Amino acid sequence: MRIGFVDCAANKADAFEAFSAISSEMVAGAQIERRTAHDLLKIPLTAKKLLTGGCDIAVVFLMLSEDDLDAMSLVHEKIIDVELSAEKFVLFCIVSDEEYENNEEFEKIAESRMRTVLKLASQLELSPSQVSQIIGDTQMTQALAELSGFSAAVTGDDVPKDGEEQPTAGSGSEGGGNSLF
Repeated sequence: MRIGFVDCAANKADAFEAFSAISSEMVAGAQIERRTAHDLLKIPLTAKKLLTGGCDIAVVFLMLSEDDLDAMSLVHEKIIDVELSAEKFVLFCIVSDEEYENNEEFEKIAESRMRTVLKLASQLELSPSQVSQIIGDTQMTQALAELSGFSAAVTGDDVPKDGEEQPTAGSGSEGGGNSLF
């Protein structure tokens, strides 16, 4: 599997070497191609170049601060367009500045997220039917939600923790409705 690795020049650390090592360990025959976006808003174009250049899937590794959230909203919208036009997936591995206090904590968080995203990437590419089996798995849902520092998972408020139940249709009581939305 050819995996496109996208990072940003604004990242405070270079995670490519760690990502390559983890990829070699987790994905047999993985070939990694790296491109670095000049800034956050160039992430979709950079991912598109990798996907149209022959990569099977792209993984975006970002280190974000709270100031990046507005730009990340635009990036997220454009990534959807990239996925639709390339008919391939772009997965995010994001570490927020607020999540770590030192390099050791950063490395632990980044490695965990890289492993989770690579597990999902290999499932999406090699055995897509397995992906449907993880839907509703609380542990996997938490791990996947943690991949995106942009999502509500930064604070973890909207993501069930281990031992908590997933919301189900008809379980909502807000506004008198019976919908997840």
